[in-house]
Amino acid sequence: MLHKLIITALSVILISGCATKIDRGSFREGFRSLNNTPHGYQVINDPTGSAPTPYIEKFEVRHGDCGVIDSWSDCATDRERSEIHTGSDNYDGSEYWYGWSLYLPSDFPNLFPVNQTLGQFHQEGNPRGCSSFLFEQAKYNFIIDRQVNCAAQQEVNLLPNEELLGKWNKFEVHAKWSNKDDGYFDMYVNGDLKYNYKGRTMYGTVIYMKYGIYRGFLKRYCNVVHDCSGSKTVPTQIAYYANVKRAKTREGLAPTPPTVQGN
Repeated sequence: MLHKLIITALSVILISGCATKIDRGSFREGFRSLNNTPHGYQVINDPTGSAPTPYIEKFEVRHGDCGVIDSWSDCATDRERSEIHTGSDNYDGSEYWYGWSLYLPSDFPNLFPVNQTLGQFHQEGNPRGCSSFLFEQAKYNFIIDRQVNCAAQQEVNLLPNEELLGKWNKFEVHAKWSNKDDGYFDMYVNGDLKYNYKGRTMYGTVIYMKYGIYRGFLKRYCNVVHDCSGSKTVPTQIAYYANVKRAKTREGLAPTPPTVQGN
């Protein structure tokens, strides 16, 4: 089993010899999921100069970054990832706001037709173990993919890919998780309501959020776009996240400056 690096709601991470706290709102805990490479996850000083917080989370996935845990293997199922699992405590009937900012470098490679997920709300207590909502980079657009009943139900464009690259974009979700038809899932992009869904939002017992880079069915890239034989590989992808939080109100998602303890 892979080691799980636990990240608490008020994370303390060493940067340049200082202990830096990152406010994650009401998220109970978090841990790295199916990847424990040193390069896969780092908290760093903002290299863009325009992030909503001084410190950001860097995710990097290189060719071969697959892991195995319990009975699941990314390596055996043609997947690679570096993600943070925020903890399983979003229960049937609960309502929360979720927020994060995402920055993809201008040279971020689009691996379409590979499945490229940059965040998801996943389900437990569902025999098929599927996600409810995924955020994916498709061929031309960044999309939300609703799969509440473990099958593709609806895809909606959130941003053209060119608007996703080279700048910070802010995402906010207001959701009520429900196994009945009284649920809802509203998504805002840079302050504008881009997706509004009312109905069942889960087929399980609990929802958890994951964010980072998750790419699946890599053979599609090697077979359709690029010859991966010999020394050729699937390109490295790097994504930056900032101010990933959960709160009971939208105002609770506002960034708070981290504090530094000691030198």
